[in-house]
Amino acid sequence: MENLVAIVLTSVLTTIGTYIVARSRQKKDDATRADDLERHARYIAIRVVCLLDPFVIQSQEVVSDNGEYDPDGYCHTRVEEPRLDLPQDVDWKVIQPSLLYRILTLPNEIEGARQSIAFVGSEIAGPPDYEEVFTERQYRYGKLGLAALDLATEIRN
Repeated sequence: MENLVAIVLTSVLTTIGTYIVARSRQKKDDATRADDLERHARYIAIRVVCLLDPFVIQSQEVVSDNGEYDPDGYCHTRVEEPRLDLPQDVDWKVIQPSLLYRILTLPNEIEGARQSIAFVGSEIAGPPDYEEVFTERQYRYGKLGLAALDLATEIRN
C-alpha cells in the first residue's frame, strides 16, 4: 500500500513539475517572441522614416520650383517629382493597423497627385508658361510633403 502511495505521489509531483517547467518555458518563449516583434517593428519604422525624410525635402523642392525658360520661351520644371519606394522585404503585420494604413496608402496618394498634375498639363495648362501645372504640382506636393512629415513624426514618437 505504501508503495502505491509513493508511486501515485511521485507521479503527481512529476506531472506538476513537468507542467511548471513547460509553463515557464512558454512564458519565456512568449516574452522572447514579443521582444522580437517589437525589435522588428522598430526596424521597419526606422526604414520607413529614412525614406519619408528625403521625400519631404524633395516635396519642398517641388513646391519651390517655379520652372525655368528654355531658349524658345517655354517654361519647364527644374525639379523632378519625388519618389517613395517602400520596402518590400518586411513583415508589415507588426505595425499598428492605423499607422500601417497611412504608410501603405501614401504611394497611392502620390500616384493620384501625378495623375492630377498630368491631367492639368494635358487638358488645362497652355504654353508657354504652363502656370496651372506649376500651381497643381506645388499644391499636390505641398500636401504630400506635409502628410509625409506628419507620418514620420508619428512613427518617431
